[in-house]
Amino acid sequence: MGDCTRGYRTPRGDVRSTYAVLGNFDFHLIVDVPDDEVAFQISQSIERYGLNTTTVRALPLERISDLVDDI
Repeated sequence: MGDCTRGYRTPRGDVRSTYAVLGNFDFHLIVDVPDDEVAFQISQSIERYGLNTTTVRALPLERISDLVDDI
């Protein structure tokens, strides 16, 4: 099947890893972007090819711990 991200470049984001998954989704891409606006632009550029996307924002566990400590 090859690398499905080959040739896919975004000026402000990095595709970190890709997975074929079982369940509700067929593929899982982990993309590192500077902000939500860039994430939106990337998802829209993928959807132009007729693919559906779901975007979730991930936080490192250390950050969650800091947020809980601040409550």
